[in-house]
Amino acid sequence: MKKKMITTLKFIIVIALMVLIIVHKNNTPRILVIHSYNVDYSWTRDVNIGLNRKLKGNHDIIVRFHYMDLKTNPGEEFRRKAKATAHKLIQTWRPDIIILFDDRAQELVAKNTCREDKQEPNFKEYNDIHIVFGGVNSRKDCYDYGTNKVTGIFERKPLEALRQLLIQIGRNRKLEKPKIAFLGDESPSIKSEISTYSQFRWKDLVWLGDKQVNTLEKWGKQVEELSLQADILLVTNYRQLKENKKEETNFVEPKKVMMKTLQNFKRDGFQLPVVGMNYFNVDDGAPIAVGPSPYEQGSEAGEAALQIARGTKTGGSIPVKKTRQFIISIKKDELDKCQIKLPPIYEAFARATGNFKED
Repeated sequence: MKKKMITTLKFIIVIALMVLIIVHKNNTPRILVIHSYNVDYSWTRDVNIGLNRKLKGNHDIIVRFHYMDLKTNPGEEFRRKAKATAHKLIQTWRPDIIILFDDRAQELVAKNTCREDKQEPNFKEYNDIHIVFGGVNSRKDCYDYGTNKVTGIFERKPLEALRQLLIQIGRNRKLEKPKIAFLGDESPSIKSEISTYSQFRWKDLVWLGDKQVNTLEKWGKQVEELSLQADILLVTNYRQLKENKKEETNFVEPKKVMMKTLQNFKRDGFQLPVVGMNYFNVDDGAPIAVGPSPYEQGSEAGEAALQIARGTKTGGSIPVKKTRQFIISIKKDELDKCQIKLPPIYEAFARATGNFKED
């Protein structure tokens, strides 16, 4: 009899513990991180590093990651499936906070009033959900999330730091006022921010303008034309170039685009400098780049989500932030081909962040 009572008591304790665990999990704030792209994209990988600096190891929250993988999958059918999958996840997992990274996630998971194909706010039925955004190039008024519990951090190019770098490069080339031009693909991220390039005051430089193309064939021709006019070429996104007009689905490998760029941006056989506006352009082969920090984007978004999860702030009460940190990347052999010698601080900065490549 006593043995039976002990067994019954053990059973009751196990059931009670299971109930407590379930109740605890149900009451623990849930954070759903939705990335526009995939972890094989260095930007996404490094955003996660910054994000995990704030979120990892906190046992009072539950974090789940979802990757829409839209960088390398351009088809409209894939977009529809990615959108449906993300919304299904929100409906079934019921997060308390959603962190959305990059403009594509804002477009598909939230209402985008800057597009012609306007849709109903997706979060209207989820009034208790807080939204945190990161890596957003567009204006805040482009996205209506269906809730006022929204905060985040914009991704803005560090144009003043870039201007100072371009002046340094010009001094190396003994140019009084270097002529600069920008070339990009026709991706939404560029379309949303390209006007800021021409509006910026490029003091002590000559701004020749910006151009966008959609195929590698056009890109190569455009680079050749610009080599006759510009002293320095600025690039940022070129990951959504098709091989040619007939190509419908696949994008050209980024390293192939950069190789074509370096081959064509020459004058009298001399390599002219190609400067990236995103740190990962150097991973593709560019000589040097100055771009917004992905670590800051992840860290700031993570900090905001943590404050909301712990009840110290609501999404709408946290001020929206802009980029304050940037990363310098250098590929030494390509920079040497341009016969450019920069002040030591540039190399020191790149080395300190692990973005100095010697081969």
